[in-house]
Amino acid sequence: IWISPTLTNASEKQKAFIENIKRDAEAQEGAEILQTPLEDFKNIMREELVESSERQIADDTTGRTVYLMHDKVDDLEVRPIKEAIEKSGFKVLLPEFEGELLELRKKHIDNLRTFDAAIIYKGKVNEQWVRMKVLDLLKAPGFGRKKPIIGKAIITAPGESISDDNFKNQNLRVIESDPHRPAESLKSLLQEFNA
Repeated sequence: IWISPTLTNASEKQKAFIENIKRDAEAQEGAEILQTPLEDFKNIMREELVESSERQIADDTTGRTVYLMHDKVDDLEVRPIKEAIEKSGFKVLLPEFEGELLELRKKHIDNLRTFDAAIIYKGKVNEQWVRMKVLDLLKAPGFGRKKPIIGKAIITAPGESISDDNFKNQNLRVIESDPHRPAESLKSLLQEFNA
């Protein structure tokens, strides 16, 4: 319950009602009374909502999670990699492609807050797209991420190349996937994530 710190326009009856609410423990059951400036109240509410959202996400995700970032054009190529990660005991978080742009961005940010390890898949996309996803990983703490990242990697499609030098200083391993044996090409990486 928010109450303005200055009750300049309140009648005596309203002031008596407010004082009664403050003193009555039963009236306050399940509520909290804040007599602060409106901006402070908004900040408190925002923090409560973020914490509530983080608790819900933490409750929803048990075990280690891998955020497998890829573009929609690479959706089919990513499926064997997703299956190999799941068989190794990880829950896989995936980007969404259907819906409004703001909702898709919110989902991406939620994934950035909660994953344990991240894999960026470079198939048909260009290197600039990959750099943008690496930047998102760097910005994850600014989105409210609390826990450390246990591992990061870039997986390239067979025959696709990427300059390792650009990503080594970001602690990103670069691995070429093997479509015939996706589990084998990911084995050492997933063991590293499990350590």
